[in-house]
Amino acid sequence: AGSKDRPVIVTNEEGGRVTLDGGLVTASDPEPAYLQVKGLEILASENVEEKERKSDIPGSHPDRKRPWGGVTIANGTSIKIINCVIRASSNGIGFWRTVGGDSEIYGNIIYDNGWVGPDRRHGHGLYTQNASGDYKRIIDNLFIDNYARAVQAYGSSKTKVEKYIFEGNYFSSSDHVTNVLFGGTSPECGNRDARFSDNLHYQATLRVGYNC
Repeated sequence: AGSKDRPVIVTNEEGGRVTLDGGLVTASDPEPAYLQVKGLEILASENVEEKERKSDIPGSHPDRKRPWGGVTIANGTSIKIINCVIRASSNGIGFWRTVGGDSEIYGNIIYDNGWVGPDRRHGHGLYTQNASGDYKRIIDNLFIDNYARAVQAYGSSKTKVEKYIFEGNYFSSSDHVTNVLFGGTSPECGNRDARFSDNLHYQATLRVGYNC
């Protein structure tokens, strides 16, 4: 945990290439605050080596006996993921509901994350929820050919998706699926205060509202 004037910065030294093989996960105690992750490559190398990324187990927990990869931010204040390359992981970025206080995902390249299960394709570029009361900003990122969706901002009766700014992003999909989803399954989930502006979609549709 840092402070507003002295953030904790995890970055590459002098512009060198740094790869985190296995992923990056924040702890819940102490709760992270004023954390910046900048200029890193994050992946799970087992996924790079495997030609067919498959699981025999349906659902979102495939038990493929390998690191999850990606970046998982479960909670915290003022968390920023900046100019990273996040690829070949089970999920790109998890940016969860209690992360608040001027948090953002900016300038990242997020691609080739996910796997194929017997039920469907899994793994999003960004999987996110927001019930923090603060805006989350998703700015100037490239989301390219992730296995499931580029972005899944999905709410339910247990959590909300509200107060988002999506601006200047590029979304692409090679299989023409609903590639950017914002919404949820019940009126309690939020579905409000979201702004999408100046994004470019290539074979990647945007769906706002879902079942609400």
